[in-house]
Amino acid sequence: MTMPPMVEGPVEGPDALPPLDSEALLAEQMDAIVREAMGGSNSPLSPNEQMRPNPPQNDDRSETERIAALRRALYGSDFPMADPDTTDDMQAWATWARGLWDSRREATQQHLHLVERNRLFRAGMQWISSTGLGPWREPARPRDAARVVYNMVDKALDQRLQILMDQKPGFSVTPTTQDPEDRRKAQAQQLALEYQHEQQQMLRVGREAVFWAQTDGVSFWHMQWDPDRGPWDERMGETPGERKPLGDLMSQVLRVEQVRVSPNATATIPPYWVIIREVISRSEAAYRYGVSGIDAADTTLSTGYAPTYAGSEGVGAWVLTQTTIGEGQRLRDEDVTERLTVYAAPHPDALPEGLQLVVVGDVVVFGPEKLFWNTIPVVPVRDGSSDPSYYPRPVMEQWIDHQMRVNALLSKWVENIR
Repeated sequence: MTMPPMVEGPVEGPDALPPLDSEALLAEQMDAIVREAMGGSNSPLSPNEQMRPNPPQNDDRSETERIAALRRALYGSDFPMADPDTTDDMQAWATWARGLWDSRREATQQHLHLVERNRLFRAGMQWISSTGLGPWREPARPRDAARVVYNMVDKALDQRLQILMDQKPGFSVTPTTQDPEDRRKAQAQQLALEYQHEQQQMLRVGREAVFWAQTDGVSFWHMQWDPDRGPWDERMGETPGERKPLGDLMSQVLRVEQVRVSPNATATIPPYWVIIREVISRSEAAYRYGVSGIDAADTTLSTGYAPTYAGSEGVGAWVLTQTTIGEGQRLRDEDVTERLTVYAAPHPDALPEGLQLVVVGDVVVFGPEKLFWNTIPVVPVRDGSSDPSYYPRPVMEQWIDHQMRVNALLSKWVENIR
């Protein structure tokens, strides 16, 4: 058998084999012919392009006017970025933030009314009623009537809380491969997770969040950057040898009356904006924001307006004072102001980089800036209720009828043995 001679370079002529890529090219051409014959397109659209809404009809507005209209629809008619004349007006931003908070007052009023009752029940005030959405109060007691309270709600909630806190999470990062480099990376990631879990004091933060979620249905973790945390380093100093903290993340627990969200939000659908309202002391404003915080707090105090836990928050001040005395009396005899923090999620047309803003009193002390980490740093913590609402009704509401029957039975027993 005679072997053909070895020829260097490509073979030319009728016996030359086609390049390897020619087979793939031929198959692609055949697919294109078949798609065209069946009425298909040879330049298919991406899924996002296929699901794009129809363009507006009979619309002679410019692109700038369309974006302005979109921003007004998403964030309110007074949104400063919808008007070039108010984009840099800090007073307009402060007014918009306050209006955004007030716009969701009615949406949360019913839930907050039930939250008041739940907190009172946990504290042992269980012979209460209300008219409509009016305040909860104990009706006048007949002369010979007994009103016994055998509080089982607080004991059951404390037991649930203790069981949850005993379930300390364990971190286990699995390497993608058994390569030594991947295994070292996985070990480093696990150490970082454990370190941050301790640094953020997540056991304490989790206990506080669950405590409020048990009566309110939901509480919130608010992640933010704290420039006063973290290790101290000379690189942050302004003079040679001066050391300042590097800064680190911190987690803050918020109650349900401190957070309002966009109307699209449910238990499974995240909101496209979140606003937080906190009542803070003048000293805290100075500590967090320096001289800007003092001036901002003075703008509220000088008008004689002293925000309390009632009013804009939707929960009566006396409820917090009677049920959680430490929190209710924390700002007693202090000059206080309010802080509004606004987060808006990125929107491809209206706000490609998102938005965040902090208003103290009537002064913008931070922002408007793009959204850090490209996500809203507010995480809801729920109590396990099956309610699919963003503000769910807590599990403990199922116990209230049974608790009232026990109280009524014991009261009748006491009346009959007198």
